[in-house]
Amino acid sequence: MKLGYFICFIIIFVSALNSYAANAGYLWVNSEPKGAFIYLDGEYQNMMTPATKLIEAEAGRHKLELSKQGYKLYEKWQDFEEAKVLEVEILMADSDSEEESKTISIRYVEVYLTVRSDPPGSDVYLDGEFIGKTPVADYTILPGQEDNKKLLIEKKGYHSYEGIIYASDLKTRIKINVTQELRPVVAIPKLPSSDEKENQEGGFVINDQVLIFTAILIAIIIIIIVRMVILRKQDEQEK
Repeated sequence: MKLGYFICFIIIFVSALNSYAANAGYLWVNSEPKGAFIYLDGEYQNMMTPATKLIEAEAGRHKLELSKQGYKLYEKWQDFEEAKVLEVEILMADSDSEEESKTISIRYVEVYLTVRSDPPGSDVYLDGEFIGKTPVADYTILPGQEDNKKLLIEKKGYHSYEGIIYASDLKTRIKINVTQELRPVVAIPKLPSSDEKENQEGGFVINDQVLIFTAILIAIIIIIIVRMVILRKQDEQEK
């Protein structure tokens, strides 16, 4: 029994060691104001300040960048030391002009919208603008969006889907995926008219064709009866 516990302990210990890269250092970063995108060696770290987890990198010098609209791009080389955590607090400088702020927009995170639907081939609109038919893959939404966006998915014969992509998601997420099943429109059966109801209650339906057929049948019966009467009179006269 004790041997089993010992083996489990060894497995857990080895797994914990493997979760950390060899010769790695760690960085935690915050900024004033908060909400700046964090890049390390030009790669976005999928989070904004304050960092929600430690950034792991091989020991050595790495380039740290912070980007936030309205502020100058922060760039600095940071030394990562093996098995050590470096904590960095950064005061970002205001941008001198709105135009200067836009020049670093490539450092902002563009959001990529993917829309799928069942059935496929549905029309997709974003704020009233047609962006393609499903599946729409990685449609680019420019960074710095301040307002919510309206998403519309529609297809003939199906109920439309209307949704909202919130501005908070546009500021904090790289990819937004929307998958929606559209409900088919069920045709409403035509209600019978009052005349049709009366006919249905009687067990049969009277229409023009029935009337014509009935008239012809009656005419044939009359002709047969008249013919029989004439033949009978002829027989009586011969006798």
